[in-house]
Amino acid sequence: MQVSRYICEKCIFFDFKAKDKDEVLKRISEWAARAIDGISKEEVFRVLGEREELGSTGIGGGVAIPHAKLPKLEETVVIVAISKEGVPFDAVDGQPVFAFFVLLAPDNDTVNYLRLLAKVSKLIKQQDFLPKIKKATDQENVREIIRQLEFGP
Repeated sequence: MQVSRYICEKCIFFDFKAKDKDEVLKRISEWAARAIDGISKEEVFRVLGEREELGSTGIGGGVAIPHAKLPKLEETVVIVAISKEGVPFDAVDGQPVFAFFVLLAPDNDTVNYLRLLAKVSKLIKQQDFLPKIKKATDQENVREIIRQLEFGP
């Protein structure tokens, strides 16, 4: 399973800015609704918010993995948002988040969803992940960085 395969074409965002977790989730929800057919920003915001109520998906080290399931979604997608300045997100280490990997999956895709969540977690734990992703210049550059980290140069 390759993380890069699930990143939707219009789902990589640069110079991401937000004042807090709520604004992060709202902006990501708006982008998701524009990029993915058949889902609404309200629905995405609701499911991501419900997941955050269980505990922050800000896993520390400058990374967050907001994730949720959506009944109307046809296939699993990954959204990537990169912040140069960092965003307060209630991360477990109390530090700002620079890279958001948002996973949205159909209700009936639990196995793939969990596997992809594990793959993203493994990918972002690589020592050079955050420095490389923060230097990314465009969407293709992000995809290439992720592919290299998944498979090597």
